[in-house]
Amino acid sequence: SHDTKIGPRTNNQDGYILLLEGNEDELVSQLELQISLLQNSKDWNPRGKFIIVLLETIENPEESVIAVFSELWKSKIANVVVLLHPKEVSCSSNTNNNEQFLLYTWFPYSPQDNCGNFIDAILINCWIMENEFSGNFINNSSLFPEKIPRKFHGCPLVASAFELGPVVLKSDPNGEYDEGIEVR
Repeated sequence: SHDTKIGPRTNNQDGYILLLEGNEDELVSQLELQISLLQNSKDWNPRGKFIIVLLETIENPEESVIAVFSELWKSKIANVVVLLHPKEVSCSSNTNNNEQFLLYTWFPYSPQDNCGNFIDAILINCWIMENEFSGNFINNSSLFPEKIPRKFHGCPLVASAFELGPVVLKSDPNGEYDEGIEVR
């Protein structure tokens, strides 16, 4: 007989695909619910890659995508691509008016002086259908470019700590940690 010990799972999810349908308000409430369910999972990973698919044809793509990014940023989720089918043709290279799908992302720390307070939808690619079964992207850009800059250009970096001497010591009655080997 073999004794097999199964310990807790330690690997978080690398990515998620979330499907949303409805108008902008419905999209946000569905997303809020799905994120809440994921956050209660033991494998929750807000640093994973998120693909959000809007299942219905979207009349105002940028407005809908910005609403999605705003909701995701409440949970500090930055590595996101939103895939949608726009109501009107908007890819400049789609000269035959074929069906198309747009891919949007955002850069929470761009421009560099907004410190994570800026939400804008950036069109990173467009998928143009050639026929019912195939299509192609119009450019060869990365779907998940770096979102968090290496330099914060004066933006605050908030960290969480707990008192554990001599590494972190609380000397301020207001809860500020300003002493210890790791704090100085």
